Amino acid sequence: MRAGVTTLSRTTLSPTTILALVIVLGEWTGLARALVRAPVYAAGLDVVLVGLFAFTVWRAWQVRQSVRFHLLDGLLAAYFLLALVEIFNPNVPSPLVGLEGFRKTAFMMLAYPIVRFSTTRDSARFFRIVVIGSIAAFLWSIRQAMSPLPIELDIMNTSGTSPLSFRSGPVLRAFAPTPGPFHLGILGAAVAVVATVLARTRDVRYVGVAVVAAVALGLTLTRANILAAVAAFGAVVLASPPMAERIRSALRFAPVALALGLAVFFTARSVVPTTAPAEPQGAGAIPSAAISSLGPVPQDALPNPLDDRSLRFRFEYWSEGLQAIAERPLVGYGTSSAGDGFGRLYQGTGDRNFNPHSLYLKAALELGLVGLALILAILAVALRECRRAFARNTEVALIGLGLLVLTTMSGFSGPMLDAYPFNLLFWATVGWLVAVQAGPRQPSGASVRDEEGFVLGGDAIP
Repeated sequence: MRAGVTTLSRTTLSPTTILALVIVLGEWTGLARALVRAPVYAAGLDVVLVGLFAFTVWRAWQVRQSVRFHLLDGLLAAYFLLALVEIFNPNVPSPLVGLEGFRKTAFMMLAYPIVRFSTTRDSARFFRIVVIGSIAAFLWSIRQAMSPLPIELDIMNTSGTSPLSFRSGPVLRAFAPTPGPFHLGILGAAVAVVATVLARTRDVRYVGVAVVAAVALGLTLTRANILAAVAAFGAVVLASPPMAERIRSALRFAPVALALGLAVFFTARSVVPTTAPAEPQGAGAIPSAAISSLGPVPQDALPNPLDDRSLRFRFEYWSEGLQAIAERPLVGYGTSSAGDGFGRLYQGTGDRNFNPHSLYLKAALELGLVGLALILAILAVALRECRRAFARNTEVALIGLGLLVLTTMSGFSGPMLDAYPFNLLFWATVGWLVAVQAGPRQPSGASVRDEEGFVLGGDAIP
C-alpha cells in the first residue's frame, strides 16, 4: 500500500509510535493549560514518557537485546545526570524549582533511549505521524494570527512566557496552540524540514504540509527560527546525493521557502521594530502586568536594525550571562536558573536567575562549562552520525542533518531545546540516527523498503 499524506497503514502501537503521538499532543499544551488553568495536561504526557522509557528498558531486557555502547549514550547520560545533580545547587531556591527546570530540559532526553533501544525500526511511521498530526496545530495558529479568539489571551497569560515575546512591532505573532511564538516557530521549521524530506520518496503532498508549517513559522516572526530554517533547507539540499537529487530537493523546498517569505512579508512588512512596554530590568525580570488585549498596539518605529529593542535586550542578556559564567565557571547556578519563564519563581529569593537567550549560554549558566562541553559534544557527535546514517537510511540522515542545523543555528538566539515538544522530536531524531545503523547497509543507488513496503531511502553516499 502506498503511503499518502492522510493514510497510515498498520496500527501496531510500538513505543516509538506512541512517542510520536505524544509529540503531536504536546503541540496543544498552551491551549490545554489555558482551559484548565493548571499544567495537568503536560504532566500527563510526562507520565506517558516515563512509562515509555520504563517499558523500552523492560522490553529490551526481556528479549535479551544486545546493544553496542555508543558515544552518544554516554554523553547524554552524563548531561542527564549532571542536570539532576544541579537541581541541588545552592543557587536554586528549592528542589521543586530545580525539578521543574529539569523537566523542561534534560528530562526530554528520555526520547533518545525510547528510540535508541526500541526493538522496532519504524522510523518512517514515526515521522509520518508527527508530520500529519501537526497539521491541525498549524492551521489553528494560522487562524489565530488572522482572527484571535479570547482563549488565545488566556494562553498568553498562563504560558509563563514573557508577554514581550508575543508581539513584533504592532503585530501579534502566531503562537497558539503552543505556549509561545518561539515554541511554534521552531516546531514549524522542524516539520517543514521533515515533511519536505518525506516528499523525497513518499508522496509529493508532503510538500503541501511543509508549506502549511512554513506559513505558521513565518507568522511567528521569530527571526532566529526563520533564518535557521532557511539554513536547514540549504543543508538538506546540498547533502542530497547525487546532483540530480539535489536539484529535485531544491525544487521541493522552493515552494516551502516561498511560502515562508510571503508569510513574513504580508504579516509584518516592518519586522525590525519591536515595541516593548518597558526596558529590561535585569536578566531575570519579568513584567508583572497581565496582557489585556489582543488588538494592535502603536508602532514605535526604529529605522536602525541595531536599535531594535529585541536585539538590544539580547546583547544585555548575553553580556550579563558571560559575566556570571566567569564568576562561577565550574558548577554554574543550577538547573532552572536560566530557564525561560522561571523569573517569577526566583523573585524575592535572593538567588540569581538569568534570561540567556542562547542554548549555549543556558548550558554554561546552569551546569557550568562541563555542561556546555557536553552539549557541544552531543551536537558534534550527532552531526558525525548523520554522515554514517546515510549508508543505512538516507531519509533519517537528511532529517537529522536538517534538525541539527536548525537547532545549532537558532540556539545562538534562544534555548531551543527548552521548546516543547520540539525538544522531544529533536532527541528522538538523534536516537534514530543511532538506531538505524543497526539495520542493513543500503546499497549505493538502491532503495531499502520497510516492512510496510515504503521506500526508506536511496542513492546513499558511498
